[in-house]
Amino acid sequence: MSKLKRALICLAICAVSVFIAAGFAACTDGGLEGEYHYANVWGGADYGVKVSVVVEEGVIQSVEIVPSDYVEVTDSWDGKDAYLESRDELLAAYVGKTVDEVLAIEVTCGVDGTPSEVGDSDFLISGATNCSGRLLRAVQDALRNYNAG
Repeated sequence: MSKLKRALICLAICAVSVFIAAGFAACTDGGLEGEYHYANVWGGADYGVKVSVVVEEGVIQSVEIVPSDYVEVTDSWDGKDAYLESRDELLAAYVGKTVDEVLAIEVTCGVDGTPSEVGDSDFLISGATNCSGRLLRAVQDALRNYNAG
């Protein structure tokens, strides 16, 4: 093989290695999963929520609720529609916040794990403290898995 051909092959292998390494770095910097749940006192599946959080350079890019076996809201709850209508806005409130900012927000929970107070009104839907608190706790759980590198 000629020296030029060998050099080109080496260059191609190096380029592929860089792309693979960059891909792994991107995976560890986003797509973090977290959850928060507690026992349903009425029986059945736990109340809770599971999320996927994308973080880039310590800043939240997106938060999505992912399917789980937890009960996010019950059909019998009067505030269900208001919560569901406001949920996307609540998820968007996380975008642009740093990992440290969100981890610093306090969520007060009862002995059974039920959220009763959220320390920052930007992350609270009025009349839906439990749902808002579960969501915040799930996001915080995901962010605890964040490794700034």
